[in-house]
Amino acid sequence: MVAVGGRVVALREASIARAVPLTASAEALQGVKRVKLDGVTYPAVDLSALLGLKKSRHGMSLSQSALVVNGISGEVAVLAEGVSETMPLAVRALDNLPRLAGLVGGTVLVGREIAPVFDLTTVVQSRKRQQAVRA
Repeated sequence: MVAVGGRVVALREASIARAVPLTASAEALQGVKRVKLDGVTYPAVDLSALLGLKKSRHGMSLSQSALVVNGISGEVAVLAEGVSETMPLAVRALDNLPRLAGLVGGTVLVGREIAPVFDLTTVVQSRKRQQAVRA
């Protein structure tokens, strides 16, 4: 589960190579398109932008997390407002939702809210393909 745009969304664990909390040593500042994690520099994209959600009013905070996923041309750091927890999820297909790249279903949270579940690798790769078509 991750926080993004003031909401909670779930991500398929298989689509994430690793999650790294961002700190001052990660050299991540607001507006930067690259982030350095453990000595490796990755292209970075904000998860809220990938999902079409409004960015948190706090911008990039030092409590943010970077989720390293495989993109079309290598690994990409996807920046989320924070990883709240990891747990096995019961994911159900949701028939009445619009077709969004990477949306694999939904899961019911403790408060009975439904959180969308995304395959982050598919979301990142779809975004890269869209950018390539526009170029």
